[in-house]
Amino acid sequence: MKKTLFVFTLLVSSSAFAMDVSNPFYVPAKGNFLSETEALYENFEHGNTENALLSEILSYGVTQNFSVNAKITDKWLLDEPGIHGQDRYDNPAWGVGIKYNLIDGDKNNWKAQLGADYEQGGVDHHDKEFSGYVKTGYQMDRFLPYLTVRVNKSVGKNEAKPSIESRAALNTILTKKTNLDLGVSYDWDSSTSRIQGKHISAWSLDAALNYVFSDSMSIGLKGDYVLRSKPTDIDGYDFGLNFKVAF
Repeated sequence: MKKTLFVFTLLVSSSAFAMDVSNPFYVPAKGNFLSETEALYENFEHGNTENALLSEILSYGVTQNFSVNAKITDKWLLDEPGIHGQDRYDNPAWGVGIKYNLIDGDKNNWKAQLGADYEQGGVDHHDKEFSGYVKTGYQMDRFLPYLTVRVNKSVGKNEAKPSIESRAALNTILTKKTNLDLGVSYDWDSSTSRIQGKHISAWSLDAALNYVFSDSMSIGLKGDYVLRSKPTDIDGYDFGLNFKVAF
């Protein structure tokens, strides 16, 4: 009886802590697809800049720990100072990318992931941006603290110097069906403000609450709030919904 109870407890625990689609280190299994759909509202500069964004990312598992993806995005500039003309209010973009888990996240407490992305389009269809990131974390029972560092570089017509995004986060299981992801980000741009000639930087706080239907399906509510920015103090926030399904 004790042995049966131990096995049952082990199975329940393994199921509860298995990597599902809402996990920050998730990649689709070999031969599987992952669809990530997101709708987002952005508000900056005391409401003077408002955007609505809709995106879809479709990933394919090449191996158990390596995936490739394609992305389409459309941003509508609802209220943007100095921009006139209907063609500037609809800004489609597309992109491709890869993800690779250096460590099998289902078998080890330590987790490490590398990724790279290319995106083209936006306000100007000639806009191009390359980015790469490294993400590492450690699973501790219900808690997964992790760190992400991403480097972005735009090229082409609107070429700019590299920018760096860093984020320290904690993903925690609240119940069998819900988890919460909290993060603090620091973004630094090697370009300088045209007005004050100083590097642009910002601190922000973000959170995502996910409801997990199964390992292969989840829905989430997310938000981001700018705590402080330099050289000018610009407020800002965004919030939205995302839906993920693997098949």
